[in-house]
Amino acid sequence: MRATFAAAIQGALREALQDPSVRLFGDGIVAGESVTTRGLAALFPDQVQDLPISDRASAAFCLGLALGGQRPILEVSSLGRLAAMMEVLVEAGAIAQAGEFPANVTFRVAYGGQAGSAIDTPLLASLADIPGLTIACADSPTQAAALVRAALQARGPVVLLESRALYNTSETVSEANHPLFALRSVREGSHISLIGWGESVSASMDAALCLEKEGYSAEVLDLSTLSPVDSKTLGQHVRQTGRVVVVCPTDLSFGARLTSVVLAEGFEYLEAPPVAVLSNPSAVLAASRSALTF
Repeated sequence: MRATFAAAIQGALREALQDPSVRLFGDGIVAGESVTTRGLAALFPDQVQDLPISDRASAAFCLGLALGGQRPILEVSSLGRLAAMMEVLVEAGAIAQAGEFPANVTFRVAYGGQAGSAIDTPLLASLADIPGLTIACADSPTQAAALVRAALQARGPVVLLESRALYNTSETVSEANHPLFALRSVREGSHISLIGWGESVSASMDAALCLEKEGYSAEVLDLSTLSPVDSKTLGQHVRQTGRVVVVCPTDLSFGARLTSVVLAEGFEYLEAPPVAVLSNPSAVLAASRSALTF
């Protein structure tokens, strides 16, 4: 069935809510203000509820439900709002790592678009430092639905980043699973690795096709899980191509963090310094050509 990115998320949530242990919270979701949750409150009035705009209290409330065996999902309108939840996220991650109690809280966080909430990467880097916290970002409708399902099966807290720029993209959505922590190979190549997540995967693919016309074979990797990074698999790809361009949806701060992982995993095999660029087609091409001729 063909569906948009937003509709695929809504379908995954509708499927999840068939289980009474799954609860969906946010502000304005009962009124249907969010395109990804519209209509769900009418179908599941006891499980879909508004919470007051008190971010730390909302996160703590959801963590309490998780410790009681439920699986809460909290919709958050921008990444910046997670700053107020940081203490709760740290606590949830620590509980999950201890292993005695489940701390399965899913935070669905939209960024970009009309809300003007681009990824605040300094905050993203801080979130990535929290032990036990998983951060993932989908690049397609199929993957968006799969990550919702995967997050609900995790024992610890999961932040799912959703780009509003992708909400209207569509494809035939399959029931394929995409586990957390998995690095996905979108396109095979032998000369250079282009690594992206979210909307930057598409920009990486466009650059790879252009490079192919110039005689270069570029592989495209979908990072998918930003934290913890699948550094072992990433290192295997780095050692095969020896050249890496990290393609970032917005700010470069998290990209710089990822290049340090590349250096740690494949320094001896690199034929050019790894670089991070924004997902502008001309910037990706320029960085790739520079690496290929280094």
